[in-house]
Amino acid sequence: MNNSQSKIQNPRPPRLSESDGGQVKSITVPVNSPFIPESLKARIRTEGNVIHVTQFSKAERQVMRTKPWMWPSEWAPKNRVMTIGPFAGRPWQSHITPYLDGPMDAMAFPSIQEFTWLKCVQGGGSDAVNNFVGWSIEYLGAPVMYMYPDINTSRENTQDRLIPMIEQSKTLSKYLTGMDDDVTKFRIKLIHMPIYVGWATSPARTANKPLRVMVFDETELYPDVVGKKHADAITEAEKRTTTYGDSRKHIYLSVPTLDTGFIVKKFKSAQAIFDYHVVCPDCGQEQIMVFKNIKWPRIHAGTGELTDPADIPEDAKRGEYLHPDPDRMKAGKLAWYECEHCPSRWDDRKRNRAAAGAKRRAGSAERTPGAMRSAPCASWRERSSGLELMEHLKKYRPISASCHMPAWFSWFVSNSNSAAAWIKYVTTKDKNALKDFLTKFAAEPWTIYESKREFDAVLKLCDDRPQGVVPGDNQTAILLMFIDTQDVGFWYEVRAFGHGLTEDSWQVRFGYVESFAALEKILLHSE
Repeated sequence: MNNSQSKIQNPRPPRLSESDGGQVKSITVPVNSPFIPESLKARIRTEGNVIHVTQFSKAERQVMRTKPWMWPSEWAPKNRVMTIGPFAGRPWQSHITPYLDGPMDAMAFPSIQEFTWLKCVQGGGSDAVNNFVGWSIEYLGAPVMYMYPDINTSRENTQDRLIPMIEQSKTLSKYLTGMDDDVTKFRIKLIHMPIYVGWATSPARTANKPLRVMVFDETELYPDVVGKKHADAITEAEKRTTTYGDSRKHIYLSVPTLDTGFIVKKFKSAQAIFDYHVVCPDCGQEQIMVFKNIKWPRIHAGTGELTDPADIPEDAKRGEYLHPDPDRMKAGKLAWYECEHCPSRWDDRKRNRAAAGAKRRAGSAERTPGAMRSAPCASWRERSSGLELMEHLKKYRPISASCHMPAWFSWFVSNSNSAAAWIKYVTTKDKNALKDFLTKFAAEPWTIYESKREFDAVLKLCDDRPQGVVPGDNQTAILLMFIDTQDVGFWYEVRAFGHGLTEDSWQVRFGYVESFAALEKILLHSE
């Protein structure tokens, strides 16, 4: 080193391992640089030429080290350990639930500020959001808050999911402070950021907190308003991310309820809406799975034998072939899914392969090792553009996106469970069973059809026929008599039904009688 410049020279470089900083490099810096110690400057002035070897300390290297970028779908298998459920204690396995990768990456995409997940029950959505939060701890390093419907749910999720997720991950556990007071039921204080846990009935939980990531879990269970002084819980919490501007992240996920519910409206209003396309293991064709392609056998009323629906004769009488009992359906795994493009039938195992986009090699046995090869991958595609999820996001850079996840391709829900839920409604005509199927399996909202008819509108439905006259001009296909048994006597109605699917109907006669004989006279001897 001389008086005009400092030069770090290394005529005989010492041997340094990669952990010690790698190879030594010769660099030239101004002698008056502030980081050069005064003692070294004095040597330069005295000696004129100084050879000085230095290296960064371990702590300095750790602070300056940059993390290699990876998406949440790449981060989770390397850093997330499952803490609850059938896979507890095992690393996150993306090959089991490949349909969760797209939503996780969409949440992390830079332009996305709002992500909505309309999902079925037990599809893995909540754990995927936890993966995103774990990724956020490492890559965003900014305050996060979860909002649950009530305090008990908040406490349970913190203790059973969030705290164990951090403690059992080698990567995330490094951010724990080691102080007991920093890990509580409603707050996890890491060395570089806090994670808060709140509930929808307490506006105070979100007050006075600047947040970057806000997770709204099971939004349809939130109250409509929070007291007289506050708006709804979601609106109140959303305001807490204002300071982070366009880098904020709002994550909404829930099983739908009514079509007027928050999650359904948020889902429909997103700039980009994605559906999951699976790939048939046999023909390799992409398709969106729909419930109408889930099939199951019927039971012959006489013999009790299972019959393929394709083998039921066209002239079979009503009631001759019946649906299996829902419990028998689930126990026997009787249902299968039929490919839209080929005769392939998928049991649950084959359905899971379709969800992963796996295709069998032509001419090879299904269980032969090495029979699987890469095929057109199953993927999330945008409804309007048809583009794959990441391709659409990079091209259009929307600020809001949503995904629809019914149970048909979920690893955790058997084809037979979905079929059993539908059979329960078909055999009982219970509206609650239909509501359960639509919301929890199909991930579709429940619509209430209700209309109030004014007096004049009711009169418009009347015609000028007297009682006992059937509509003519070949309008009537059949006459039906309905009887309502009372403690004493019977109410009855005779009604005419028209042709076709609409089944227009007209009242022909109604009244009250006190005996079976009177009913028989009306039924068999009246004109």
